[in-house]
Amino acid sequence: MDNLKVEYPALIEDIVPEKISYGLLTETVKIVLSKGNSILYLPKMIEIMECALRKNPAADAQELAAQIIVKICRNDNFSVFLDQRQAQNT
Repeated sequence: MDNLKVEYPALIEDIVPEKISYGLLTETVKIVLSKGNSILYLPKMIEIMECALRKNPAADAQELAAQIIVKICRNDNFSVFLDQRQAQNT
């Protein structure tokens, strides 16, 4: 989080931990990463979580992770494109 604070100060200072607790963020990110996603998308994950929690403040880590995965695993996502290309070549 300290490294992100340098590049994305508003995101970290205004959202974490005021709107998203560190515990919920950690739990959600662990789920997202366990599905093969990259930590490079952490700023986007935080944005998606914040939006989802505005709509449903009672959302748990599983629900938030599912929403994040849907949004970052789109076909126009570069890592998704590379994974699909690699799968085609094997």
